[in-house]
Amino acid sequence: MCLVPTDPEKAVELLGGLVDAFDTIGAPLDAARCRHALHGLGGAKPVRRGRRGYGNDLSPREVEVARMLATGRTNREIAEQLFLSPRTVEQHVARLFRKLGINSRAQLRPSDLD
Repeated sequence: MCLVPTDPEKAVELLGGLVDAFDTIGAPLDAARCRHALHGLGGAKPVRRGRRGYGNDLSPREVEVARMLATGRTNREIAEQLFLSPRTVEQHVARLFRKLGINSRAQLRPSDLD
């Protein structure tokens, strides 16, 4: 914080490094304190929470749902077999369609799943 008046960019860089270090060693309160200081300086650092995202890659569950779709199963049948709600299966199907760039089950090819 001593660098803020003379070199704010360096202060933001160092605080960002501290956030990463505190996250790595499992010190969430210290990381939060540094994030707060960063926010005040206009250099916000995102909070890492929740599960790891898969980006544009299919998650293991989406691959499982896609394989079942490719065999002609309905959302309801998939839900029953995987012990999921039909709504959850609908969400998986919508995400995998978006990620694969397809609009229907007929466009789903087994080669898309490897």
